[in-house]
Amino acid sequence: MALKNVIGIDHAVVVVKDLDAAAETWKRLGFTLSPRGTHSAKMGSGNYTIMLDPDYIELLGILAETDHNVPTRNFLAQRGEGIERIAFTAIDSTAGAEEI
Repeated sequence: MALKNVIGIDHAVVVVKDLDAAAETWKRLGFTLSPRGTHSAKMGSGNYTIMLDPDYIELLGILAETDHNVPTRNFLAQRGEGIERIAFTAIDSTAGAEEI
């Protein structure tokens, strides 16, 4: 079935237990990473991005425990590191969500 509003993948979020150690591992694998970013205090997370043109991979780590990042911490505790979510590119996000 073809989707009319979802036109691709924007990025994959890979959650990791130790953000800086994970970045070093990806660098050793040959990837070029952005400088480390820090999200808001409410989010309590930081990231590195690996640009793939036009898509990218986001390495996401918890920097401080907050109410906002409980789902990510639960994912790490229950499943370990890995792809937690995929963000899609959509023409119309509401219609795209209904299509999926």
